[in-house]
Amino acid sequence: MEKELGKTLRRLRQGKQVSISSLADEHLSKSQISRFERGESEISCSRLLNL
Repeated sequence: MEKELGKTLRRLRQGKQVSISSLADEHLSKSQISRFERGESEISCSRLLNL
């Protein structure tokens, strides 16, 4: 399921022309977001909702 969430996040982000850099903040790095979108890692629900 996490892989599908990551794919969905990437599709939505790209559809809105939002960069990974603009999503990253003090709680979630660019590399964490990228790995999540590729299905290589997980992020907590609370962090996902903050995006």
